[in-house]
Amino acid sequence: MLLIQGWTTDVNQTMTVTLPDGSLMTLVLYYSAQQLGWFIEKLSWNNFTLYGIRITNNVNMLLSWRNLLNFGLACLTPSGYEPSQPQDFYSAASKLYVLETADVEQLNNVLAGIS
Repeated sequence: MLLIQGWTTDVNQTMTVTLPDGSLMTLVLYYSAQQLGWFIEKLSWNNFTLYGIRITNNVNMLLSWRNLLNFGLACLTPSGYEPSQPQDFYSAASKLYVLETADVEQLNNVLAGIS
């Protein structure tokens, strides 16, 4: 797992992450005060683009696209609360991780009941 770092206190952020295979993934995030949460406005990688998903505590928010992506995206919050404040990623109260191919394969095996 690769921790995404470099967050600011801005409610609109763009992060470009270099994946283990050298390709680039771009995340455009925004915080919604009305919904008390963070959202991925756009995730881009190669020819894949995903729009509009809420960031929740999840071991792989990109599980639905596992046949199209060789990576995943996890949000982990030690307190157990969803990221709901503008400073949550900046303060590291919540953390976003890129799951590498081996992480995704291991998670898929666990979900499939394969040891």
